[in-house]
Amino acid sequence: MKSGSVYRRGNSWCISYYIRGRRYRETLKVKTDKQAQKILDERLLQGSHQKKFTLHLEAKIGFEKLQPALTAEYKRQKRASIDSLKYHFAHLDTFFRPYSPLKLINHW
Repeated sequence: MKSGSVYRRGNSWCISYYIRGRRYRETLKVKTDKQAQKILDERLLQGSHQKKFTLHLEAKIGFEKLQPALTAEYKRQKRASIDSLKYHFAHLDTFFRPYSPLKLINHW
């Protein structure tokens, strides 16, 4: 899904748009809102032709590694909120456990 808007900020025209949930903003050197709208349309079109999902597996940490690492860090720092961390992990575990990183890549 893609959407965007054109707005004026001082003497400049700006565009703000979303492509796959990520927000982009630009200040343009144009004189009219129609020129800004044309650039916004171009950006949205370019965004629809980009790859849908880029993932560098070696740079990402999965939930199965994050959970024990964060729990160990909470224990090391003797944080009182470790009980709430366990509660939230239990909730997240039901969501993330069925999905491996490769399944997520193939899903997109």
